[in-house]
Amino acid sequence: MLHGASLSIVTTSSTSSSRVIAEVQLASGGDRVSAVQFDLTYEAALGMSATVGAVAVGAGKDLFVSEISPGHLRVLVVGQNSSLLDDGVVASLALSASAFPVPGASTLQFESAVASDPDGQRVGVTTTGGTLAPWTNTNWPTVGVFPHLATGGGWKSSFTLLNLTSSPSLARLVFWDDGGVPQVVRLKFPPDEGLPAQTASVLEVTIPAQGVMVVETDTEPDSTVRVGSVELQASTGISGSATFSHQQDTGQSMEAVVPLETRQPASFVQPFDNTQEFMTAVALSNSSGSASTGLQVIARDRLGNQLFTDAIPLAGHGHLSFSVIDKYAVLAGQRGTLEFLSPSGGSIAVLGLRFNSNGTFTSVPAQVR
Repeated sequence: MLHGASLSIVTTSSTSSSRVIAEVQLASGGDRVSAVQFDLTYEAALGMSATVGAVAVGAGKDLFVSEISPGHLRVLVVGQNSSLLDDGVVASLALSASAFPVPGASTLQFESAVASDPDGQRVGVTTTGGTLAPWTNTNWPTVGVFPHLATGGGWKSSFTLLNLTSSPSLARLVFWDDGGVPQVVRLKFPPDEGLPAQTASVLEVTIPAQGVMVVETDTEPDSTVRVGSVELQASTGISGSATFSHQQDTGQSMEAVVPLETRQPASFVQPFDNTQEFMTAVALSNSSGSASTGLQVIARDRLGNQLFTDAIPLAGHGHLSFSVIDKYAVLAGQRGTLEFLSPSGGSIAVLGLRFNSNGTFTSVPAQVR
C-alpha cells in the first residue's frame, strides 16, 4: 500500500577514517516527484558536504547547497526539466568522522522537506532522520602541540602541516580551550585544496606524500578573540608550523611563525623584554590530560638573579596566555627570563611573542633545560 513521498537517512559507510557517508533516499510512494528540497540539522561541530545522488543524476537534476547556519544545511535537488525522480538516492552526504564532538553516535535530522511534481504543484513529504556511528580511533600518538591559538578580533591562526614520508598520511588537529575542553572553531582551506569550510573541534585531513596541507581559522573580522591550544595527532613523519596574523585598524596585517612544539624537557626558559617600547606575552599549554595543581614558575632578571616564584594552575589540555607585565607588574621595564618547570609525569609547551609599540610582533623561542 502506497503512503506518499518520503525521505530517509541511511548510513552507508562509517569505515573511513576521515568521512562518514550517509545517503538521502527518496521513496515516491505513488506520488509524482520531480524536485525536492530539505533542511538537515546536525551537530555544529561536524563538517558536512553534499553531492548529487544517482537517481537525481539519472533524471538530469542538479544539487544546490546552502549553509543556513552552523549545523543547518539546506539542499535543493532540481533540474531544468520535468523528469520524474525514481526511488533511490537523491543526495549523498559526507561528514568529518573525527569531528564528532563526543564519542558515540550523532544524529542527523530533517527540519523540513517539500517536493513538487512536474506541474510545479506541492507534494507533501514525510521524513525519517538517522543515527550516524562515527569511525573511532583513540590511539593516535600526539606528535606535538601548538601552544597558542588566536582567532577573531582581527586575529587568525594558520597551520601548515608537512608530510615527510613517501605515502599519504592522515593527521588530526584537536582544538582545546583554556579550560581543556574541545572548542568548536570555524576552519577553512586554501582555494586550491577544493575542500569545503568546516566547523569542528577536531579536524582530520589527508596530507599528500611529501606534501603540505594548510588549515586556517575563519571568523568575522569584528568577532571576539578566542584563544586556546592545538594538539597534532598523527603517525611519524608529520611536522608543521603555526602562523599568527593580526590585522590592525589601519588595515595592515602583522604575522609571526612558530614551529610545532615537540620537545618534552624538564623545563622551558622563556626570555622576556619589557624595556622601552617592547612588551612580551607568553602562552602556556598543558600537553597532558592531567591537571596541574601548580605549574612552577621562576622569574629572573637579566643578570640571572631570582626575583620570585609562582605556581600557575592549569587544567589537563588547558591553556593560559598573558602579557608578562599584566601578570607580573614588577617585571615592567625589565629584561630577564621566566622558567616553567614541567610537572612530574606531565608535559607542557611554552611560546613567547614580543610586541613593539607600533603593533608589530615576532616569536621568541623558549629554550629548554
